[in-house]
Amino acid sequence: MFALGALSFLLAAQPIISSVGFGVGGTILGVDRPELGYSDPSELIAPQYTGFVALLVPALVVVLQLRRRFWRAVGAGVGLLGVVAYMFAPNLHVPTRYYYINGIDPATAIYFLAIVGGLAFAALAPSLPGGIRRVVYVGTTALVVVNAILGVQAMYAFQFVNDTSLPTATEQIARRSLASVDGADLRHRIAPLSATESVLFNYFAKKPELRDYYAFAQLNVDWLYWAYDTLYHPPINPARYQAVLDWYGLDELTVSQVDTKGEADIAALDFMRLDPDTRNTQFRLYRYLTPSTLAALTAAPLTVVVADRSGYDRTARLLFDAGASPRTRVPIWWSETLATLPDELTTRANAVLIVGDRLGDPTRAAARTDELTAHGAKLVWDVGDLAATATLPAPWPAERLQRVVLDRWDVVDRGGRIRSEDFSAASYDGEPWGASAPAGARGTVELSASGQPIIVSSARGQGTLTILGGNLLYHAQSKANAAERGYVLSFLGPPANGAEREPVWRFVDPERREIESDGTAVVLKESRYAKWQAHMVDADGRVRSVPIFYAGPGLMLVLDSTLPSGWIAWGLTVLGGAIAIFLARRESVFVPAPRASRRVDSEDE
Repeated sequence: MFALGALSFLLAAQPIISSVGFGVGGTILGVDRPELGYSDPSELIAPQYTGFVALLVPALVVVLQLRRRFWRAVGAGVGLLGVVAYMFAPNLHVPTRYYYINGIDPATAIYFLAIVGGLAFAALAPSLPGGIRRVVYVGTTALVVVNAILGVQAMYAFQFVNDTSLPTATEQIARRSLASVDGADLRHRIAPLSATESVLFNYFAKKPELRDYYAFAQLNVDWLYWAYDTLYHPPINPARYQAVLDWYGLDELTVSQVDTKGEADIAALDFMRLDPDTRNTQFRLYRYLTPSTLAALTAAPLTVVVADRSGYDRTARLLFDAGASPRTRVPIWWSETLATLPDELTTRANAVLIVGDRLGDPTRAAARTDELTAHGAKLVWDVGDLAATATLPAPWPAERLQRVVLDRWDVVDRGGRIRSEDFSAASYDGEPWGASAPAGARGTVELSASGQPIIVSSARGQGTLTILGGNLLYHAQSKANAAERGYVLSFLGPPANGAEREPVWRFVDPERREIESDGTAVVLKESRYAKWQAHMVDADGRVRSVPIFYAGPGLMLVLDSTLPSGWIAWGLTVLGGAIAIFLARRESVFVPAPRASRRVDSEDE
């Protein structure tokens, strides 16, 4: 069993090892999915389910073999219990970041019991005597032969022929519905709902698809699920819907008879239009009226999220729910600390959201804080998950943290931006809401609950520092509360409107794009992958490597590392030094000029 597992790991090494570099959407373990469904206990014992045989028989063998093959039986038992524990972890309210294998719903994992149970049985079942073994071999061979003979006869006796070239074939209907799509369009992406449409479209068209298993399903499977869930499953959030369209450069999508539950909501969106030629067909084509392109320049505010995978995943989804996209606001993930924030992000960030213990080295973090606020950046520190005994460094506007436990939101906002009744219930798993919050305020209390500070802020340079307590980011995201979401995001500053434009660019081949930029941030709407590289070619032909940052749902953002403000600063410094040297060589500098003698005219003249 262990040898088979090791071999499986080796064969799957590419996606497993590579996923480490793919970020949130491509990670295998450690994501928060509180919406996972529960497993039905009857699946373990009901005869119509695999678990009846796959669990009970191997479990019986484990019990019988405990005395003879103790350690092997224990290993097999642990394997069986592991699958059962995975299946029922949502029922027990275990946080998904501790066990969830991305893309494998625990409620559908009953088939794992057949695999693990079969391996356990093979490892523990006693060997059969030679005569009985031969009988089993002969009987098994006879069953296979009989099934093969009957299968061939049944195949020829079956009158239906699946001719996909017939005009009435599903494949041909799908092809006719997609006939109006420009298959040579490399500037946008299409989202076919069904596999039939996707395969047919791939045969005859070059246009990129959202359902691209190599570009998204392998690299960012979780973001792909999020995108399809947004596009097709009600209730539809128009802001998030448009954000998905913009992030992936989608200009067209289809709805088929396979899944129509969200079509009425799609048709009601004022930015979507049904192609009239597909109205009464099995596959309806909808077009986005204002599509963005796969390569884009964005002047939208850049919001750097300094967090681990789970923190970015939670925060990014909150921003997307509010419509964050290259047109409005661009979230960028920095997985290290504030202290190690690179210069490109430090000088260009409009806001920085720090989630948890991510300041890093205090001295360097304080220096980065001053650099960011010097050009007006807003820094928000979400401290809800930190220990309630933690002390906070200067210049943050609170001395320490304290534990707050709330059974209701009796809040007072300094500016009256939110009311108590705007909050969802202050509860978690049936218990009162508890989290860390700032204490010993050194700034302005923006929000208090039951008289205790929850949000504290202070001005710093041209920007602001805000401590966000009460785990309000998670509360807003987990409760899907639009009022809470808008309130907590207001501390990052306002989003832009229409801040994206198409550059002059060229699709060279699937592994290369050429994009012209005037120094504006470049968004390439392909999955960020470790092997992608970006090079800036200056007007004089000089080539420089520039970093690629993780933006939005696992896509790529490039900033010119030779920033104009940086060059201006260096230029002024050099100019100042030259002037200082020039003045130092003079015998006297900055002395007042002698007064000119006043001319006295003689009255005799």
